[in-house]
Amino acid sequence: MMLNNEYLFGENILVRPVLSRKEDKENKINLYLPEDERWYNFYNNEELLFKGEIEYLISKETIGVIHNVAKENGGEINLDSELSA
Repeated sequence: MMLNNEYLFGENILVRPVLSRKEDKENKINLYLPEDERWYNFYNNEELLFKGEIEYLISKETIGVIHNVAKENGGEINLDSELSA
């Protein structure tokens, strides 16, 4: 299953925008994480342990952005390379 309201930004960043007032008010969104990769919170690098469709908590400061850059590589995202991908 894949949700129609998320997209890859480059090869490593998955973005799921807040699309409704309900999502904004409840501070959560539904997000689909492919099971064949490891995914991490963009803001704190914590690994997201659940795969498939999950409920993801958000705030005004932490919208639905996650990445799949391995912690072994420092979990650092080079946005310049993502933009040129």
